[in-house]
Amino acid sequence: MTPTSAHLEGLATRSDNWLTDLAPGDRSAVATQTVVRLVALAGSYMPLLLLVDDVQYIDAETLAVLQSLQPTGSLAMIVAGRPEALGQLVRLGGAPLQLQALGPEAARSLVVLLNRVAPMDESTVTHIVERAEGLPLALHEFAAAALGTQGA
Repeated sequence: MTPTSAHLEGLATRSDNWLTDLAPGDRSAVATQTVVRLVALAGSYMPLLLLVDDVQYIDAETLAVLQSLQPTGSLAMIVAGRPEALGQLVRLGGAPLQLQALGPEAARSLVVLLNRVAPMDESTVTHIVERAEGLPLALHEFAAAALGTQGA
């Protein structure tokens, strides 16, 4: 079955009677095809980059949509996830690139840079660097939290 504007309307309105004549699996297939065609249509008008983070949490339907998308000259995907998402990353194509934690000096530089407006004392920076274990998001969040408590 080829998706039509009626399929899109049913998806958009979350109608209870959307494609009631189809089995649930068939409705899911129509939904997947509709989203894939929408993305392809958007990509035919402009370059499109899909950024997918935390792929370890996506559901089967989202995975089906992502697997159905074919990278082209105007459509690309960057997919990120934790190490336990390696299977999903491989199924989505491309070669996984594993990022390493920041080293102590790079981590310290990031914390100092994030808090250049209101510098922290050296012991706070050291504590954040040790606690975050080189993870950039943790460094950012811990530095922001420490900055918030300094002003309190």
